[in-house]
Amino acid sequence: RVDDREGRRICEFRLSNPGSSLAFFLRARIVEGSGGPEILPCFWSDNYFSLTPGTSRTISVEFTRSASQEKPDDLYLALSGPNIAPLTVRIPAR
Repeated sequence: RVDDREGRRICEFRLSNPGSSLAFFLRARIVEGSGGPEILPCFWSDNYFSLTPGTSRTISVEFTRSASQEKPDDLYLALSGPNIAPLTVRIPAR
């Protein structure tokens, strides 16, 4: 889910671990473009968390949509952790 309020973007993501092993110490970031710079500041409901096999968690983030961003609607959720392959997913534009 994506909402824009007074120049701020609020996104909610449901993350799941369909695997058979722990997804350990996951770090979520908002980046500009696939592999681009991180958008800061971001205010997360939770970050650096683990997901046991078969579980899900919903996290949310709030950040300012800056006019200085080259492509303000080309944003991605980047997820990484020490025992998972990095994942990048495009955030739909509003």
